[in-house]
Amino acid sequence: MLKKLFGTNKNKSEPTASNTPVCEWMEEGLLFHRQLVIQQNKPLDGYLYQLEDEGYLTSLSDDAIVMWDDLYRLIKDEEHLSSIPLLDLPPVWNLAPQLISEGALSDPEFRISIQGWRLNEHNLITGGLNRTGALVRIDGQEGLMPDACWRVLQAVRELAVKQNSESGERTNQLGWAKVRKLAKAAGAGMDGFLAKSVVLHPDKLKIEMRKAHHGGVPIMELLPGFDGQPEKWLDSFDAYQQVQERYHIIEHDGSVVHVIMSPESKTVLESIKRMPGRRVAGDEALQWVRNPYSVMGAETVAIIDPDEFEQARANAGIFFHRFHIEPAFNAAGQISHVDLVLEEICPTPAPATSLRFTDAHEFHPFAIELQAKMAAGLACGFWQGYELELSDFRYEDLAGILRLLDRWQQEAMGRMFEELFDMSNYGDRVTGIGPIETPSSPFIGKDGTEQWLPPELLVSCGLDAELLNRWDTANYADFQQFCERIEQAKAIDNSSVHIPTIEVEVSLKVAETLRDEWAKKFELSPPADKEESKPRAGLLVDSGIQNSVDTTSDVRLFSESTKAVVPSSLRPEMTLRPHQMHGLAWLQHLYAQVPNKVTGCLLADDMGLGKTLQLLCFIAWYLEHSENNASPVLIVAPVSLLDNWEREFERFFHTHGMPMLKLYGSELSEMKLKRNEIPITMQEQGIRNLLRPGWIGSTKIVLTTYETLRDQELSLARQKWGIVICDEAQKIKNPATLVTQAAKALQADFRVACTGTPVENSLTDLWCLFDFVQPGLLGALNDFGRHYRRPIECKTDADNLALEELRQLIAPQLLRRMKEDVAELPAKIEDTSCRSLTMSSLQDRLYRSEITLYMEKSSMIEKAGERNVAVLGLLHTLKLVCAHPHAIRPEGALLDVSPKMRWLINKLGYIQSLGEKVIIFTELRTIQRDLRLTIMDRFCLPELHIINGDTAATAGRGLNRQGIIDKFQAQPGFGVIILSTSAVGFGVNVQAANHVIHFTRSWNPAKEDQATDRAYRIGQTREVHVYYPTVVSEHYATFENKLDDLLSRKRAVAGDMLNGAEEVDVLALAESGC
Repeated sequence: MLKKLFGTNKNKSEPTASNTPVCEWMEEGLLFHRQLVIQQNKPLDGYLYQLEDEGYLTSLSDDAIVMWDDLYRLIKDEEHLSSIPLLDLPPVWNLAPQLISEGALSDPEFRISIQGWRLNEHNLITGGLNRTGALVRIDGQEGLMPDACWRVLQAVRELAVKQNSESGERTNQLGWAKVRKLAKAAGAGMDGFLAKSVVLHPDKLKIEMRKAHHGGVPIMELLPGFDGQPEKWLDSFDAYQQVQERYHIIEHDGSVVHVIMSPESKTVLESIKRMPGRRVAGDEALQWVRNPYSVMGAETVAIIDPDEFEQARANAGIFFHRFHIEPAFNAAGQISHVDLVLEEICPTPAPATSLRFTDAHEFHPFAIELQAKMAAGLACGFWQGYELELSDFRYEDLAGILRLLDRWQQEAMGRMFEELFDMSNYGDRVTGIGPIETPSSPFIGKDGTEQWLPPELLVSCGLDAELLNRWDTANYADFQQFCERIEQAKAIDNSSVHIPTIEVEVSLKVAETLRDEWAKKFELSPPADKEESKPRAGLLVDSGIQNSVDTTSDVRLFSESTKAVVPSSLRPEMTLRPHQMHGLAWLQHLYAQVPNKVTGCLLADDMGLGKTLQLLCFIAWYLEHSENNASPVLIVAPVSLLDNWEREFERFFHTHGMPMLKLYGSELSEMKLKRNEIPITMQEQGIRNLLRPGWIGSTKIVLTTYETLRDQELSLARQKWGIVICDEAQKIKNPATLVTQAAKALQADFRVACTGTPVENSLTDLWCLFDFVQPGLLGALNDFGRHYRRPIECKTDADNLALEELRQLIAPQLLRRMKEDVAELPAKIEDTSCRSLTMSSLQDRLYRSEITLYMEKSSMIEKAGERNVAVLGLLHTLKLVCAHPHAIRPEGALLDVSPKMRWLINKLGYIQSLGEKVIIFTELRTIQRDLRLTIMDRFCLPELHIINGDTAATAGRGLNRQGIIDKFQAQPGFGVIILSTSAVGFGVNVQAANHVIHFTRSWNPAKEDQATDRAYRIGQTREVHVYYPTVVSEHYATFENKLDDLLSRKRAVAGDMLNGAEEVDVLALAESGC
């Protein structure tokens, strides 16, 4: 092609004159006539051959040419400095172009041109230059324009050509980005518009790195950038979830910088964007830091300069480590600890670093993770923030580590079994290990026995947990009859079964679930096997019912002037409200009096005031305050709230250095010993639940459920805790339950009971909570009951004195604020018009029929001594008749026979017209299902979520509870969600809804108020409307009518926390004529 270009511009005849020039300047470069060079300049001829070999010179048929770009490259090559004079080049002049523009970048007619040239920074030459290519002639003299100046000229030309073929804003911006970059390097002048129109199109990226330590854990951060990047570049990059093709960045002076990313640069930035917060976490990200070219491909070299990348990594102090294991042994020849020795790979390595494993359980994750990294073929990997080099780690080395682990685990298991019966490993309240005993007292309510059909199970089965939880499951004959009914249903292919005595009908699947759980009461496995095994053993705990420990009441009172110390790990964008700062200061004030005067407190703030955030701040402060001496923190909460605790911890805090362990679900399964790992002799003593030795490792925060606390009490009680927090602590308000005894067995410096309803039924609830946080403060239960409970609850003449005495006693360790006292919330409006829905004729017939049937059986039931149990079945049926008659008899159109459903559809239509959201509470599965189908059909909703007991509480496949709620809150306009009062009546936030409908009622007004407060809490901006639709009859007081009246009266006297809001007496309700 070059031959064609230049062949027409020269005379190919042999030269005859000895003074004919051997070269000439062309637009394309410097052209040499080879024959003339051979004849006239032998040294030059030899040099040209050298240039050709090195790629500077391009041969043509008779000539050769050095292109302008090659010429400038040659001039810069220091190895050619002594030879370049042979080319007889003119000097390079200090010349710079002056650029002007026409139109805006967004205009198709936008153009850039060279108005003139400035020589030696002063002399302005207007108009065009006399030049050939980069050779310039001025006043009879010749000179070369600088390389940078030549590149500007070329870029302007290229842009003009591109605009002719493909005009538009993107062409203008990309072209000006290139011209501007070159113009800045050439010192070119620009008109006012061009000077302010900053467009950058980086063709290379610079990856700076930063390494810091937070909580003793190294953290790496990547800072992608480029030459000439605007000051706010990283802020703009972080502001988007996805990498943008264009960024418009407003600088401090108000100017706008346009950054246009090439596809290659965008690919690199996308790989960094996948790292949350640009922080290197995980082995995949670490591979990128070690060698981005192996991860992204060799073409990345064109975007990230390898030398610059290596230097940036070294500047940040990021070095990979070779490592080896050094075990240590005690006098008995057993492993005492293992050190992981890390040696930096760098020119001047620092002294070796050692990480110590103090037990086998702590060593286990390292060995298993190392095995996984090797199996994945990784060249490097993280361990506790250190970068491990694996390229030279051998499988023989791994095998040795796994053998060491196995030996250490066997040794640790033997020690744990030996220490299990040593009572010095437990707290003061644990008196021994043996068959489980149930404490008794006249001040423990009738439901004070441990229920082997937990409320969570009943809720998940779609049953009325509050009602059926009163059902006594201790009757083995009932259990046997239930098993027989299940087998009979299977034999005749029946899809439902009636529960004995209460005669509540459930599906076969639900029946089998209840049977399997009920079987645990009698230690039967499988249910068909009727041979009883040894009774389950557990901790024997001083219940505090007859006797109490001595304790001080000399607690320093909290001063309002006390300031909270906010933990440094709280994210800077997060701020505490004044009442939350007060709560944090109060917790810190009490903790300062541990252990001589204080062992705990009761945080009883009203629902929706942010108790979780206050406690998280307290935990973070404690861990920072205690530094490396901090004992771990245990958080016990209902399973539905555990994800919320974890999510809020991540949301509000920098969590590095505060490792968290989830002791529930699949994580718990990994921590538990399998049955065959527990010695037979221990199993025969009833010990079947143990966690693995050293299960807690280096964890600082443990999240677990009340069920796990109960089942794993032997392991949890041997661990020394810094802080124990029981969230929704009404779970441990009953002194007779196993979970309450397990909580009291825990060893802790400081205990916090957290609940918005500290007294749900009676003052025994309050005693039990304080017996957990400050044992002995309220004395023994029987003494407390005689001195406080009876006078206050029986309203004797001395009740005011007793009440005031009790208030003063608990005041220093009780914090309770109501929403109306500390939060500016909109009004909560209770709708009264829906409390008189006249029942249908079908409901009336069903209602009368059920009452008549019960009365006919009453004499027989009385003789069998099962009247109380039968009442439960009657109330369950009457509840269904009032709320949803089709659940009893599907007769007639639903909206004709169910006044409550008819009212609901009309009310939802009104709420839809407002574009607002509504929560419907009911715990009965049959009603939930029919509500969903009816509402979706009537309002053409694409989906309507139900959250009940079997909705996943924690993250897993599909949406979990919080994921469903987040989706509901995010969708604009009208929306409906159905929640189970028992399963989701506490701990979740649904402020996007401002209508709350209690389609079926709870037995306790406090639990109803908790459910309402899912919407009526901090963050709510609209008035909240609450509805209690109630079915009534002209002829008699219906079940719903009487329940509504009883709940209203109990709610009215529950304003004082010490009065409580006790549950409705089921038998009293039945005896009143339901």
